[in-house]
Order: sequence, then structure tokens, then C-alpha cells
Amino acid sequence: MFKPTSRDLCKTLFLSASFIAMTLPVYAYADGDLSPQDIEGDITAVDDSTVVYGQEFIHQQSGAITALDLVRRIPGGTSFLRNNNGNQRGFSNNDDPILINGQRISGKSNSSQDVLGRLAADQVLRLEVIRGSSPDIKISSQGALLNVVMHEDAGGSGSWNARANIISGVLSGALEGSYTGKSGILDYTAAFEVFSFKNNPHFTEKLFDGTGVQIFDNSETDNRHFREAIFSSNMTINLNNGEKININGQLSIGDGEGRQFGNFLEPDILGDLTVVGESQRINIRDFNSWEVGADYDHEFSDNWELKLVALHSQESNEQEFGEDFSIVDGVVERDFVVFRDVFRAENVGRAALVWAPSPKHRLEFGTELAFNERTTDFTLLNLEEGVLVRDDVASTLVTIKEMRDESFAIHSWQINSKLSLDSAVTYEYSKLTQSGNLDNERSFNFVKPSFDLRYNMSPKNQFQLSARKEVSQLNFRHFASSLNSDNQIIGGNANLSPEKSWVYEASYEHRLDDDKGYIKPSVTYERFSNKLTRIFLSEGVSGVGNAGAATRVTYAVEGALRFFFIGLPNLQLSGDISYKDTQINDPFIPSQKIPLNGHRTSPEGNLKLRHDMPEHGFLWEIDAQFFGDFEFRDLNVFSTFDEAGKVWVNVAAEKEIFGGLILRVSYDNILNANFPRERFFYEDGRAGGVLTNREERNLTFNRQLFVTLKGTF
Repeated sequence: MFKPTSRDLCKTLFLSASFIAMTLPVYAYADGDLSPQDIEGDITAVDDSTVVYGQEFIHQQSGAITALDLVRRIPGGTSFLRNNNGNQRGFSNNDDPILINGQRISGKSNSSQDVLGRLAADQVLRLEVIRGSSPDIKISSQGALLNVVMHEDAGGSGSWNARANIISGVLSGALEGSYTGKSGILDYTAAFEVFSFKNNPHFTEKLFDGTGVQIFDNSETDNRHFREAIFSSNMTINLNNGEKININGQLSIGDGEGRQFGNFLEPDILGDLTVVGESQRINIRDFNSWEVGADYDHEFSDNWELKLVALHSQESNEQEFGEDFSIVDGVVERDFVVFRDVFRAENVGRAALVWAPSPKHRLEFGTELAFNERTTDFTLLNLEEGVLVRDDVASTLVTIKEMRDESFAIHSWQINSKLSLDSAVTYEYSKLTQSGNLDNERSFNFVKPSFDLRYNMSPKNQFQLSARKEVSQLNFRHFASSLNSDNQIIGGNANLSPEKSWVYEASYEHRLDDDKGYIKPSVTYERFSNKLTRIFLSEGVSGVGNAGAATRVTYAVEGALRFFFIGLPNLQLSGDISYKDTQINDPFIPSQKIPLNGHRTSPEGNLKLRHDMPEHGFLWEIDAQFFGDFEFRDLNVFSTFDEAGKVWVNVAAEKEIFGGLILRVSYDNILNANFPRERFFYEDGRAGGVLTNREERNLTFNRQLFVTLKGTF
């Protein structure tokens, strides 16, 4: 396992301590002009673009244990949970639509959805769905925002749940608990989660030669077991001047093991498939991670505000992978073994000065400084004459260090009561240093403008038009070599450049009276340059690289409907559907235009029907995910995933049984959906057109039963 040097560790601790000392953070309490006395009804429309769910709504939600339960019960609430974008490095690319007391969580692994799952429902004062600008929320977004406002003086309370998972007769489970309390000037939430998850997906593979004659048949069951323990805490320090300091932290320790066993069949002299041995794959992983985040807001006056945010996180991951397709009489001689160790660290600090010279104008100026590091130690051993021998060509040791600064200026302009414009310009400078098997150093400079225009045509109708330039973050793992599931080397690329794009988005939202539902169609056009995808790197080797221009057009519609018209206001249907039309010149056959790798070539979506019956302490729901086909092209392989028409359906029911105790039973993948894949292998590249093999695979995850008991204390 690669470990940082003592110098690197001291530098990391110094930067983290400096950031925390500067920014000891905060949930800035976003009460503004909305006092608790104003929010007493079921639903209150504050203005043309904000809907508030107050205390009456919250008290009606029997069986709601956590703030996350409340979010799932508002129309379209689950759409906020699917849009968490916390995996990007730094804060500037974080477009998480969930706020808590007007602030995004200053964490990555410790995400907003995780925090909501730890906050008791009785701690929530109100939920605000904000479409467009708000006088109380100083964060803009291309979509709607959900602000969860907590009681300032709520007493201590906790929640817990215990879950049993039953998949193909295999039992595993989880236990979670959290407590929110107050001690003097300190508000705190402490939580833990331990889980063990076992499943055993099954797949079959058939391989044919170029003439269609079957070469082998393989049927395997993958016995997977994942274990993880997560400990987290959120603390708020209430200062005498009314300001707040908040600290978020999380520690995670876990491991996983996957062992695939099956029979390996080959044709005999008569052409009949005969068992010639057993097959086995192993995949063992150990990992640990921790992070601490902080933010602090200081108001100098009614017009001036200082915002500071900081984060340190790091992760270690050790993995061993190998396989043997010729086990005879129980003798295992692994064809190859891969050892892959990864260390990752991130330190980021962000400072912004906000000036509101008038009610119609708000300006924010600031900078974000980040230091990131990733070290990958990849070792491949191949079986040669009964001995595992190191492959010096494939084995790599790569360290990537990034220093990035983003300076930004944001202007929010309320042009009139119906029209608002958010505009911004960001200057990004980054320096990448690569060491290990290859030394390399590069710098990048980008200017990124953006515009977001919103027009509230009426209290029920809103139009939005946005344009922005985006620059992707490079994925550091693409700098190092790796091995795919077919034992083929995926080359590391030391000369990657970020892909750039212009994104144009238009959407229209129509809301029914009394929050009975909404519908929001949208279209997004993206034009890429330096698109990152698979390209040719060296003789017989491909990897991720810059392929040139590409386009993506996304047509989407989302919405929700409460069935007031048949006397069932707590029965709601919600969902979304999207279709992406993508195009790029094939990097391996430039004369051909193809869809982008991994993008579905047919529509996909989600649909959820949920009925809450608080008078009976009962609810039921049906959740369906619809898949579309997609394709993947590499140097020598063309893969098709024929998943159109495949539907993953989950059903669940909750019942309050006694004393506030909730029983939930969910049955996932009730249709036992299977996911087929067909691959075509070519000699000397797809461009040559000489087919050597064709493979058919079918993957099934099996039905899954979950029984959960949850309550409060």
C-alpha cells in the first residue's frame, strides 16, 4: 500500500489545520423574512417561485422518522435526491440542490442526503422548494433548490433503524443510529452506520469464433460480500454575536470480497460442449476514508458578508484481483493477479465576499484554492510456466499532484418582479505534476462565463434559459494503467487535457394550483472540444484520451401529480424521462460518426407511485426504473447492451405498528430483470473488420427482500 511521506503528511495536516482555524464552519440559519409564525399552514406559497411546507404538513406525516422521510413525501422530492453532484474536486462544481439552513454541506462523502437521513423529523421547522432567486437563499442553481430549515431551539432526539436483507436465501443486514442534541453553545448530531451486504448475481457467457461456431460456455455465480462502518458528526457552535460555526466530519472503514465460481465448457471432438474444468475469479478490496469540512459566514453589515469554506479528505484503497479458467481436480493456478493500491487526498479552501448594494443587485467575489493528490501503484503478475511473473510493461507507479485556483465574480440581478438574471465569470488556473514511471508537468488556464435567465410568467409558470462554458476535471485514475475484466491492458495517458464544452439549456415549468403537481420539460445542447473517450495510445493498447469535437442533445421531462381530482391528495405520481442524442467521430475509424461511449441510445427514466395514509399510519409505493440501450467501442471491441424494455421494479410498504415503531418491507427487482450484452472482437482493430470472436452474456441480479424496523428515542 502506498503511503504518503512524513513531509506530505505534515503539509496535509498543516493545510487542514489552517483551513479549519480560518473557517470553523456553519449552517448559516436562513430565516430571513419568513418567521415560524408565518408558516403554520399545510402549504404556503411565499412568492412566485417558492413553496413552503410548514408545521401542519410535517405533523401530518405519521411514520416520518427523519428529515429524509419528509423530503420523499413532497411532490417531486426524490428528484432532489438524485441530483447530488458531490464527487467533483473542490466546491465550485458542486451543484447539490439540497441546502440545510440555506447552506450546502461542506463535505463530499458526508453528503446532504446522508445528513438528512440522520436528522430527526421533529427537528425540521419547514421545507422550502425554491425555483429561481430567493431573498433568503444566497445560492443560485440551474434547477430548483430544496432548503431544509431546522428548529433553532429543538431539544435532543434520536432515530435508529435495523434492516435485514434476504437475497436468494442469503441473509445480511445493517444497523444505523443518530442523535441530535444541544449542550450549552453547541448543537450536535452524531451518527453511525454498520452494514453487511451480500448478493449473488448470476451470469452466463457464450463465446463463438468468427464463423459462428461455439468455442466455450461459462456459467458463474458471483458471491459478493461488502462490509462498511461509517461514523459521522455535525457540530454547530453558536457564538454570542448570533453567528454560527459548523464542523462536519466522517470516518469510513470497509472491505469487500467477490468470488465467482462456475463451470467451464469446451467442445469435444464431436462438437458437443463438455465440462473441462471450473472457473474462478476473485476480487478483494480494503478501504478507509475520512474527511472534515467547515464553513463560516460573517455579516459585516446589511450589505456586506464574508463566506469561508474548507475541506480536507483522504482515502486509501487496496485491491487484489485474479482469475483462473482452467481449474481441474481442484488445482488453482491463477492466470494472472493484479494488485492495485490507491491513495487520494484533497485540501480545498474557498473565500467569498458578498455585496448587496440594493435589493435588486447582489455581487459575490472570491477565490477557491485546492491541492489534490492521487497515487496509484498498479502491479500485474502473469502466469508463466507455473510461476507468476511481474509484467514490467503494464505495472506502473503514478503520482498526480494538482494545484488549482478558481477566481470568480457572480452577479445576481432581479430585473423586475418577474425577471431575474444570474451571471458569472470564473478564471481557472491549474498545474499538474506527474511523477513515478514518467515525469511530466503541465499548466492550464480557462475562462468560464455563465448566464442564467429566469422569467416567472405567472405564479404557476416559469421559463429558464441558461448558457455556460464548462471545463471538465481530469480523472486522475486515467493517468495510470489498469486491467479490464478481459485481462486486457487499459493504458495510462500522461498527456490528458480537460474537455471543454458550451452548454445551452432551456426549460419550462408549469405548476398546478395548491401544489397539486408540476411538469417541467427541458432541452439541453452541449458542444464539446477535446472530448475525453477511448483512443489509440500505442501498438495494441488503448486508453482514455482527447478525441476532438462531439455533441450531446438531451430531451427531458420531469413532473409530479397529486391525485386531488379523485379525492386522494396523498396519492402522488412522480418521475422523469430523458433521451440523449450524441455524436462523435469514431477515434479508431474517423470516417464514421458514432454515439458517445456509455450513453444510452434510447430513452430511460424513473416512475414512482406513492400513497401516504397518515390517518392509518401506513404508506405503499411502487418504484420503476426504465433502461435504454447503449454501446461501447474500443480499439478491438464493439459492445452492445440491449437493455431497452428492461424494467427494475421495487415495491414497498410501511406501517406504524405501535409506540411510533415503523415496519418497512420492500421487495426489489420483482421482475428479476436480466441485462444482456453482446460483444464483437476484431483482429488488429475494428477498422480492419476481421471478426475473430463474438460473445453473448446475460446478467441477472436476483430478487431482493429488505425488512426494516425503525423508530425514535
